[in-house]
Amino acid sequence: MPPGHVPIYLFVRRISMSCIATSYITNEADYAVVLALAKRIHKEQKGWWIFKKNVEIGRTEFESAFNSKFNELTTLNYSGYTMLEIEGIAQNDKHYAIPENNNSSKDLELIFGYGGYILRNGKMITVPSDDYIAEHLRGKGQDYRADAIGAVRSAYEFYNKAAGAVKNGSVVLIGLY
Repeated sequence: MPPGHVPIYLFVRRISMSCIATSYITNEADYAVVLALAKRIHKEQKGWWIFKKNVEIGRTEFESAFNSKFNELTTLNYSGYTMLEIEGIAQNDKHYAIPENNNSSKDLELIFGYGGYILRNGKMITVPSDDYIAEHLRGKGQDYRADAIGAVRSAYEFYNKAAGAVKNGSVVLIGLY
């Protein structure tokens, strides 16, 4: 989970969104440093006898590195779960496939909690028509009102904006938390 964010189980009670999608930009070397620090976070028991308590080791170093090496680009204005609709549409029709098939990697789960996407080549996704999105949602038994279609369209725009920020040597991460 990115530093400074409320744990998701508390966050759900405050607003109606249960998953947030945010994009960050960094370079390969800094991404490797932050990932290594995320892998070192662990809990240990400190104290004696009944006074033992679990202490998280490595979190402050990770948060410090994350805040100094990752620059936030933008946040999706809808639930981060709309990013999963992009994957669903891509499974039905390869014309709308995500160019970099790396979603939900274990590495990103260490940093963001729910995983995400690593963008290195800057390729954008072809955005389907509103009718195609509605048909996809209808096929899943979901509501396909204009606001649901707008949310999925917004997820495509969010992804493409993040992909457009990729430059030589940079990495864009879309984190779901």
